[in-house]
Amino acid sequence: MGGNNVNHGDAMDWPEEREKYLLEILSERVKRDPNSSPVFKVSDWTDMSEQIFLKFAVRYGPEKVKGKYHRLRTTYTKFTELITRTGVTWDATSGVVYANDELWDEYSLRDKIFKTFKKKGCKLYPLLTLVFSKSGASGTFHNPSTTGPQTSDQEQKLEAQFLGLEVGKGGEVPGGSKKRKCEGEGEMEALPGMRRKKKISGNDKLDAFVDVWSEAMVARKEIYLAKAERIKAHSSEATSIMTDEFSIDSCMSVLNATPGVSKTCYLKALDRFVDANWRKMFLLMTEERRSDWLDSLNE
Repeated sequence: MGGNNVNHGDAMDWPEEREKYLLEILSERVKRDPNSSPVFKVSDWTDMSEQIFLKFAVRYGPEKVKGKYHRLRTTYTKFTELITRTGVTWDATSGVVYANDELWDEYSLRDKIFKTFKKKGCKLYPLLTLVFSKSGASGTFHNPSTTGPQTSDQEQKLEAQFLGLEVGKGGEVPGGSKKRKCEGEGEMEALPGMRRKKKISGNDKLDAFVDVWSEAMVARKEIYLAKAERIKAHSSEATSIMTDEFSIDSCMSVLNATPGVSKTCYLKALDRFVDANWRKMFLLMTEERRSDWLDSLNE
């Protein structure tokens, strides 16, 4: 990352100190969220970009900050998979990973990011864990240390399950033509007049899915907040109406209009009117019962 930059092509744009600062910003937002899983909107990415600009005088913009967030999440997922593999040890202080050459060769063939892990480790992994551990270290994509690395078939099946698909034999995914298969298994039959689409990686699919899910959650949250505000406003209005109906002013008007009230009863009635329940009962009494109640205050 940065000095230990694990994202290829990022070294010039995101040195380690900026990566670290972005992760610190993200970790604070995670801590503030009740579920430790905040949903970020465009305004959040813009705000983070401004914070980075104020500290480093470099303006990335919301899209680059959002893209960096997704790449950091991939870093967290890959490094977690590596250090939870049986036979791998990791020094949390230096960030260095220790494993035999055979295992390094195996992982390096799968993704060149593991070559960076072998060379530089991942010093920012503790911060990555604070930000992504809620979603990245558990669930469908978690690979326990007692198992070997996932094969491409396994990854495709897990990805399809995560996206709500059912994978059949040979990695085929339902919902397409007979020739439509999971990525790497074959080609999708093109319709007449259509250009062959560029293959999309599993990480890009996952990022797209998370983006859509995040936007849906933001929209749902805004709907719930609006509904809560309407309920609150209605409740306040109803309370206000009830309060006005049985107000002290209303009680005083009725009391002053009641004939034959002694000074003692009048003053004791005023003491009772401080209580909203007494006010309500007083106004709901018949005239006869109200006079009896006032007379009882003499006792």
